[in-house]
Amino acid sequence: IHLSGMEYGKRGEIKHLSLGKSEFPWEEVLEVLKDFGVKGVVISESPILEEDAILMRDTYRALLEGKEIRRKRPKQKKLV
Repeated sequence: IHLSGMEYGKRGEIKHLSLGKSEFPWEEVLEVLKDFGVKGVVISESPILEEDAILMRDTYRALLEGKEIRRKRPKQKKLV
């Protein structure tokens, strides 16, 4: 599974975004993967892929341990 945020324009995808700058609900995706026992590999396509990969790994591990995770979203941008 490839995960990252995405910036969109009128013609579709513009560029990948880091998870912190994205509106993509990646925490919820990880929670669903955990809840359904999905097996496999998650690959970060973020421009800061190592940092976001570690963030996803640590968040997934916290979910497995039953810890509460913080979810924050940037303000949505209007398409121009």
